[in-house]
Amino acid sequence: MRGSSSWTSVSGTRTFYPSHVSPDAAELGLAGTWRLLEYVDRDRESDPWTPTFGTSPAGILLYHPTGLLSIQIAAARDDFTASYRYLGYFGTYELGEARSNGDAIVGVVEHHMKAAFPPELFADDPERIFTLSGDRLMLGDGLTWRRTFERVV
Repeated sequence: MRGSSSWTSVSGTRTFYPSHVSPDAAELGLAGTWRLLEYVDRDRESDPWTPTFGTSPAGILLYHPTGLLSIQIAAARDDFTASYRYLGYFGTYELGEARSNGDAIVGVVEHHMKAAFPPELFADDPERIFTLSGDRLMLGDGLTWRRTFERVV
């Protein structure tokens, strides 16, 4: 994906982001502590969103300016509707190309896991499409998966 001016979504739609953003500006925007607001998935765009960790998940995402990364997501203790109870990993992150899209920055960040639970996470693609708008960060294509965070620090 690096060096390209578009990304292909799961549905095959190509989206172009014409205004380049410096990697330093995008990385500074990502760096910080983020609180989870939403963690949803669906198989197809026509399906309803499923709250993977239930209706009230707790989570935190840390992007340190040195390139370190940590994420912890958990279902509420009393939420038995959650498909999954816990996800966590740490490692490093690397910013791919980023572009301006109105007031937002859209790009790709790679998560390189050093340790993870559940271990199946190691099979995941390290690339995460992101949209950064003010104090809101969305990881995901927005079509079949979406993780929304709010900046804490």
